[in-house]
Amino acid sequence: MRRFFIIISGVLVLIFDQCTPEKESEADYFAGTWEAEWYLVDETVHSMFSKSEITMNGQVVFDKNQFVEITAYGFEGCVFASDTARNKLQFEFQDSLLNLINKEKEVVFSYRVKEKLPEKLTLLLMDDIQLTLSR
Repeated sequence: MRRFFIIISGVLVLIFDQCTPEKESEADYFAGTWEAEWYLVDETVHSMFSKSEITMNGQVVFDKNQFVEITAYGFEGCVFASDTARNKLQFEFQDSLLNLINKEKEVVFSYRVKEKLPEKLTLLLMDDIQLTLSR
C-alpha cells in the first residue's frame, strides 16, 4: 500500500507541475522595444524650468540576454542632455530594483520599480527622475 501511495503521489506531482503555467521571468517581461519618457519630478525645479525642459523622450530596447540599449533624444535647453545620446548596458533585477551595469560590472544606475503593468512601466531614479516606459 505504501508503494502505491508513493507512485500515485509522484504521478500527481508530475501532472500538477505540467498544468502550472510558467511564470514570466523579469527578462521576458522587459524584452522588446519601449518608448521612454524621462521627467524630473523634483518640484523644487518646476518653477525654474518649463515642463518641456524637464522632460526628455527616447527609446529603450531590452533583449533576453540581459542587455539594454538606451537612446535619449536630448535637445537644446533640456536639463538631461543637449543632444541625442545612446548607450548599451547590461541589466539585472534585485527585488524591486532595475540595475544598469557598465562593462566594468559596476552599477551605474539603479532604478526603483514604482509601477509595473503589461504595457507600462514606471521607474524612479534617486526619487527625482521618473522614467516611464510604454509599449
